[in-house]
Amino acid sequence: MSFISCFLKKGICDSSKVITYSSTNKSLQNDFKFAKFVKIHDKYLNVKPFKTLQAKTYKKCLVDCAADQKCTSFNFAKLVNSDGLHLCEMLDTDQFNATLNSTEYYNDSADHQHFTRKTECLFMPCRRQNPDLLCLPDYVRDKYVCKTCKEVGAIEGLSEWSEWSGCDRFCDLNGKKRRKKTCNTKAVCNPCNAIIQEEQECHFCPPESPIRADTAYGYFCVQPKSGDCNPTQDTVSWNHGLEWKSADKYCSAEHMKFLFDASGRIYHKCSGKIVCEQDLGSKYPPINQRLILTNSCPDEIAKHKRRVSHSLEQVNSGFCVHSIGGIPGEGRKLVYLDGCDGNRLALEFFKLPAP
Repeated sequence: MSFISCFLKKGICDSSKVITYSSTNKSLQNDFKFAKFVKIHDKYLNVKPFKTLQAKTYKKCLVDCAADQKCTSFNFAKLVNSDGLHLCEMLDTDQFNATLNSTEYYNDSADHQHFTRKTECLFMPCRRQNPDLLCLPDYVRDKYVCKTCKEVGAIEGLSEWSEWSGCDRFCDLNGKKRRKKTCNTKAVCNPCNAIIQEEQECHFCPPESPIRADTAYGYFCVQPKSGDCNPTQDTVSWNHGLEWKSADKYCSAEHMKFLFDASGRIYHKCSGKIVCEQDLGSKYPPINQRLILTNSCPDEIAKHKRRVSHSLEQVNSGFCVHSIGGIPGEGRKLVYLDGCDGNRLALEFFKLPAP
């Protein structure tokens, strides 16, 4: 019983070091009347083994793998354990199938040798025809097939284009939107080295309105606690939290103006930030979650619906915006709570058509 010994040079088996040898062990299954193996030095295929065993030499592992049709390859630990035995990890895959989506599973390892059934794929015949072709072994027929990345459904190094980002400026002719392709440097198919990004000009100007409480409670308008157009995120001062502030009946200050887009996202016009909940969905339902301004917010959390009663409902949870203390008042923060009826819950986008 022996094997083909193989040192890889640039991923290709060096044929000058191949010693052909086969076993005719009677325990082999019918599909493998003889089995030829390649020993690849200092390599480790990092996948979950379907079986492990301990042996004094690799030959025991080789016999077991050759006799088991499920076994395609195995890892052999060079170092022995306290009982003087080597660990063998029996694998039901090989380096060609296990690395279709990433090279990270097939690693250099000075502590291991990797044994795999002999296949012409070791000599990379497909890539010699076309660098974009992958080689997949057929061990039963002692053949191989060349396939494209798309044919095997492999993840490519460069992703498809992402969705376009939102416009980075509101109601401004100099706005930009961007999309990108991410890069997986360990991909086998079409590997890449950098993210690709492109941008286009955009103009995004949803309907604008301040947000005012029911005037029965006085003239209170929604604003960031900072009281300006630069509400920095700070969970000590909560300058980016939304609260009521007394104002003139038109809520005329620039930092009191909001944009309400067609999908229900609400933006603070002068800062460009979006209305979201304080923990970005980590708590569900969002009981007592504070409304804040942030640079981005998941769609399922950012979308709101204006109700006929003028209350404001978070679509995902069905919770509505409430004032701490029950009614609008100076400096009272806005939170999500159950219940959506009553004048005290009114948030009037009074410059927009009635909901």
